[in-house]
Amino acid sequence: MEVAIRAELVERARRHGRPVISLRFLPHLDTCRARNRARLANRQVPDDVLAWQHSLARAATPQALLAEGFTAAHDIVTPL
Repeated sequence: MEVAIRAELVERARRHGRPVISLRFLPHLDTCRARNRARLANRQVPDDVLAWQHSLARAATPQALLAEGFTAAHDIVTPL
């Protein structure tokens, strides 16, 4: 998710007095590609988009999310 979209969500939560908590699931990019290939052809994400989304998720570290105003941010470790 992009920074500007997260900022809007953080603002909405703050307006309603709610905490903003992030759980980041970040499987290896090869795992994402394999899962994508297993989807129906009309449901697959183009590889360049998949790589872009994965890079966005990698950049959204717990430290970065806390700096953006999240109340808490956690990485969920997933197997390869």
